[in-house]
Amino acid sequence: MPDVQKSDHFNGEVFFNPEPTSHPSFFRIFRHVVSGRNSNWPDSVLNPEIYTKSSLSLGDTEYRVTFINHASFLIETKSANILTDPVWSNRVGPFSWAGPERGIEPGIPFELLPKIDIVLISHNHYDHMDLPSLQRLNERFHPIFIVPKLNKDLLKSVGIETVYDLDWWQTYAFNDTLKVMVTPSRHNSGRGLTDRDKTLWGSFAILHSNGGYIYFAGDTSYGSHFKQIASRLGKASLALLPIGAYEPRDMMKDAHINPQEAVLAHLDLEAKLSIAMHFGTFNLSSEDRLQPVQELMESLGQKNIDRNRFLVIKEGSSVVGKL
Repeated sequence: MPDVQKSDHFNGEVFFNPEPTSHPSFFRIFRHVVSGRNSNWPDSVLNPEIYTKSSLSLGDTEYRVTFINHASFLIETKSANILTDPVWSNRVGPFSWAGPERGIEPGIPFELLPKIDIVLISHNHYDHMDLPSLQRLNERFHPIFIVPKLNKDLLKSVGIETVYDLDWWQTYAFNDTLKVMVTPSRHNSGRGLTDRDKTLWGSFAILHSNGGYIYFAGDTSYGSHFKQIASRLGKASLALLPIGAYEPRDMMKDAHINPQEAVLAHLDLEAKLSIAMHFGTFNLSSEDRLQPVQELMESLGQKNIDRNRFLVIKEGSSVVGKL
C-alpha cells in the first residue's frame, strides 16, 4: 500500500480525520442500539410517490437528480447515469434479519432503473455499503464502482468486477466530459468490532468539463473540508447534503451534521442548489422522523436563505438543473 502509506490521514494502521474526532465506546453504541433510537417511528413501511421515468433528453451540461431515499440518488447526465450509496435492502446491518428496518420503500423500484454506468460508495457502514444491492447492480449493469481507499477488497470478495479505490483528491476520468473525484469527509468506518477505521471514508465531486460539479457528501460531521472543497473546485452546482441521524448530539456530533450544520455546509460550498438526504428512511438516532426537515426549514429562515436554494424532495421526485 505505498500510496496509502504516504497519505496525511493514514498512520500506517488506520485512517483518521485531520480535524480530530472521537469514537463512542462500545457500551455507548450498544446502549443506543438497544434503547436510544426514536420510538416514534412508522409501524409499517410507507410507500413513496410512484416514480415514472422521464422521456426528456438532457443537454450537454444538464443533470437530472432523483431522490431514492436515505443517501441514495440517481444522477443522470448526458455522459453517464450514476448511483450514490445505493440501498434497496429492507434492513441495514450485518444480517438480513437484524439492523434498522426501512421505514419507507425506495423511491425508484430496482426494476425501473435505467442503465447504470457508475456507482459511488462513500464508506463501508451498512446503511451506505449494502452488499446485496451492489451485487444486484453488478449482475444487471456491470457498472464501474468507485470507493475510497482500501474498500476495494470487500467488493471484489463478493464478485464485483470493476472497482477503483481512490484517496481524497484523486480522480477517475470516465470520459472527456465527466470525472469523479473522491473528496474529504469527517467521519469514520467499520463493519465489525475489529476493523474500525481500517478503510477510508469520503465524499464525491462529479466534475463536468465546463467547470461545474455535483457534490455528494456521503456521511460527515461538520468541519473545514467543505470550504477546502469549494476553494479547490469552486462553487458547487448542486450539493447533496445529509440532515438526519444527529441525536443524541454527544454521540453523533463527530459523525453526522445536524440541519443547522447542513445549512453552514451549503454556505461553505457556495452551492447554487442543495438537496437534503439521510433522513426518514432508517431509524438510526433519537430525533423524530421528520424533525430534521422541520429544523432545516427553521435554520434556512434564520439565515435568510431562500428555501428554493435548499430543497427537501420526496422519494421518486426529480430535479433538473445545469452544471
